[in-house]
Amino acid sequence: MTRRRSGAASAVALVVLSSLLLSGCVPPSGGDSGGGGGDTDLYMGDLPAPAELPPAVDGSDDATAMQTAYDAIQALAPDAHAGGEKGVAAWEALFLRAGIPIEADDGSALTANGDQGLGMLMSDGELRLAAALAAAPGEVPLPEIADMLSPAASGGSAEQLTSLLYDELRTPTSRDWDQVFWSVGPDFSRDGVLLTAEEATLNWAQVELLLRRLASEGTVAAAADGEDYATELALSDGGGSARPALFRSGEEKAGSHRPCEVSENPWSKAVLDAGQKAESTFVLDKTLEYVAEQAAEHSEGGGLWTGTGVASKAGLILTWVRPILALVTLLAKAASMRASFTLEDSPLVRTKDTTPGQVRTLDIGLSYHPGTWAKMRECINLLFSGWVGMDFPGVDTDPPSGLDVHLITDDPSVLRVGDGTGSSDSAVTEGRTDDDGKVAFALSGAPQASTLPDGVTPNDLTEGVHASVDLKSNDLFADARSLPWDVLDASTTGGLALVPDMLARFYTLGFPSQLAVRDWKLDADFQVTAIGTISGRVAHNKIYACGSIPSSNDSTEEKGTFTTDPVTVSAKLIDDTLDNRSDQAFVFVPQGTEFVGREVDESGVSMFPMPAHYTVAKSTASPGTGQMPDPYTVGGGCAGGGGGGYSDGGTPAPDCGARDYDATLQVTIPKPHTLYAAGDQYPSSEPLWRNCGDPLYPFEPVVAAWFDTCSSAPTFEGGDMPSMKDIADPDVTHFQVEGSYSCADTSPGRLSSTTYSYTLDFCRLKDGKPQC
Repeated sequence: MTRRRSGAASAVALVVLSSLLLSGCVPPSGGDSGGGGGDTDLYMGDLPAPAELPPAVDGSDDATAMQTAYDAIQALAPDAHAGGEKGVAAWEALFLRAGIPIEADDGSALTANGDQGLGMLMSDGELRLAAALAAAPGEVPLPEIADMLSPAASGGSAEQLTSLLYDELRTPTSRDWDQVFWSVGPDFSRDGVLLTAEEATLNWAQVELLLRRLASEGTVAAAADGEDYATELALSDGGGSARPALFRSGEEKAGSHRPCEVSENPWSKAVLDAGQKAESTFVLDKTLEYVAEQAAEHSEGGGLWTGTGVASKAGLILTWVRPILALVTLLAKAASMRASFTLEDSPLVRTKDTTPGQVRTLDIGLSYHPGTWAKMRECINLLFSGWVGMDFPGVDTDPPSGLDVHLITDDPSVLRVGDGTGSSDSAVTEGRTDDDGKVAFALSGAPQASTLPDGVTPNDLTEGVHASVDLKSNDLFADARSLPWDVLDASTTGGLALVPDMLARFYTLGFPSQLAVRDWKLDADFQVTAIGTISGRVAHNKIYACGSIPSSNDSTEEKGTFTTDPVTVSAKLIDDTLDNRSDQAFVFVPQGTEFVGREVDESGVSMFPMPAHYTVAKSTASPGTGQMPDPYTVGGGCAGGGGGGYSDGGTPAPDCGARDYDATLQVTIPKPHTLYAAGDQYPSSEPLWRNCGDPLYPFEPVVAAWFDTCSSAPTFEGGDMPSMKDIADPDVTHFQVEGSYSCADTSPGRLSSTTYSYTLDFCRLKDGKPQC
């Protein structure tokens, strides 16, 4: 999908986006962070060749090509988190595929795998810093990104920015962007449940991609004048609006160029022609439009955003990019912080009964990595100090003491913070680092919902924890905030006075880790078959006011049995973690698979399918037999005022009788501790009976019905599972689950019903052999 943008929205966009182009906040959340733990030491060698990727897929409907591209990007994602030379090569390819351009060694735009990007070029120093950032562990809440953007958005609402970013990230207009963004980090879900905008988090790689894409789109749009997007971007040397001086083609670099070094204002970079197309795809335009609206509200009385010419508008916007200097410092310093997690006597063992499990101490140690920061600081100063006119001070590498730390676990139904007794008067999830930068927490195994039966075996897991470090109690960025940003504003065109406010909004660092926990599992294998009886019936009792149309009094019935092929399933004991209820139940899944949550409808959670074979006889009677609906008179006169007679066109020979047909049964759990067998409809459109009364409702021929096919409330009885003990006990080799279903639908002069009963037969398997 192609989106067009106005000049006003484009102009404001670059300011906001560039101001956070490299900011790297890292608070916690659930879900796999999708990276971290790589080499965060800044790579200072020669730039490697970009990694290889198949052609881009934007604008393509070739499903095979899209899957091939996605698989290749997925395979490259671990390299993107590796850091070092490998990480730089991966990001050269991924940034370009995501629409973010890079400056080549000769100052021109880098092209790789057919990709070039749009907007201003990233320098080699920015590329190196980005690769190091993506290698660092950490997460950032989406609301905190929005909060940092808020000052640069003329005080726009952080809540509104959060909502806009959340929606646009979930509904991308570029497949290439989408494939890269979600391959290098977690999606917006936890344990299969969609997170809200307030809960959503990004890892560092995704933060880089998001902010750089915002800057790229804003840069392209800001390079134009006028409201028509096609006219705006038609900036060529041959005519139309003159290309602003701030946007120029790449030039040969000086021969003495060192890694990270720039000899001039780094924002005097080329705006790529690839981005000057009327059909350029914008993926974050709603966010940019909102920022533009906020800027318009604050520019009526003059100020930074006053000015209508392309050159003046672009110049003001590029000046707004200067807050990135402070945020780069923030990024580098945050990435140089480390967190270590040490669990006493690992693994922590969960009990088999309703008491809390083992209590163990988790030691978290925070520290700085002085070598990482030193290289980053050197690179930052090479990048920006020349044109800003100041250097960043060094960093105090003493252990970060006095920091408040909040600890949570991903799955409190298995692992909990605290000793499990609830006797502590203090918040067990809160702690503060000591003079050595260390803090300790108690962890315990969650109690079982009920005592586990004999026969359980160890189930070694890794459970996620997240340490959230509150920087408000120890100003991590005091050195950057102390720089004379307001003085620089007075001597230039403004924007830098926002830096302290933006830095103050970065107050949470998050560190995820995985801990070893020993839980218990109770798996058993069974061979399952099913038998049952089934009947369906429809009856009519209608009298027509037009005497030439005969009354309708008839009934049609299908009645028979079904059997299934044997299937092999595994019974698995699971915890219901919703709302931390820690309920436990058995589920049944095809052998060799895991229970990962299945679609739920009115017939319950689907467990496993069974091939079913029906033998059903169909009959019809006129007048109808058995229960009949009350007579119903159909009003209205005869066509043409009456007369003319009525003819049914002759009566073909009936073809009632027995038929065999196959369909599928789906075993479901419609309510806790019950099993139901619902049937898919007959898979063929060819009728089994051509002249035997009426077709049945809801399915012809009759099959075991799903609950939601009954327009009235169906009756379901039985279906009770055996006890957990019987399922787990190897001496119980056989059990059955019996249930029945009935539904009656009525309308004037019509009665339809389906009734069936089933028996599920479970035979325990030992070493793959039935024991019954």
